[in-house]
Amino acid sequence: MFNPHDLSAQVSILLCPHITDPIVQTSVFVYFETTKTLPNKKHFIYIVYLGLTLLTAYLCFSRLDVASLQHWDEARHGVNGYEMFKNHNYIVNTYNYENDYFNLKPPLSYWGIILGFQLFGVSIFSMRFYSALSLLLTFFAVAFYMHKYYGKIAAVSSMLFFISCSDLFYRHAGRNADADALYIL
Repeated sequence: MFNPHDLSAQVSILLCPHITDPIVQTSVFVYFETTKTLPNKKHFIYIVYLGLTLLTAYLCFSRLDVASLQHWDEARHGVNGYEMFKNHNYIVNTYNYENDYFNLKPPLSYWGIILGFQLFGVSIFSMRFYSALSLLLTFFAVAFYMHKYYGKIAAVSSMLFFISCSDLFYRHAGRNADADALYIL
């Protein structure tokens, strides 16, 4: 069990001198003993990053084409993007092949829809692809920023918080063909 004369125990006591409870000292000792046996713990954080990234990619792209189009902005954005794609007019958005003054957003989101149509053909998945990709890129940007300026724990915490925000994924943002996810990025 806990041997105060052991070098690892002395290191744990030096690192945590305020801990006087022998049970807590034992758990700190066990922590130091197990971290010595972890395979290449330097790269462990990158495995965690990869796992969280794959989970986020799954949340962004899985079954993206299953839900029907929403009757609000998503359907109108889809029609605008489709008509811009068919007319090869990439600046002025149209609805029913007439100038659309209802959607007064910049054409950047329509270009994402057009890119999806060019890559995957005309489908619900291709229409929503740019939005899911924008959300995944936002996840990367948040993770990179937090890792660079605040450290690994802050990066993992922000990644977990990002994943837990269901409104980003399902409410008028990352999994819908709206401009919101692109402008969040």
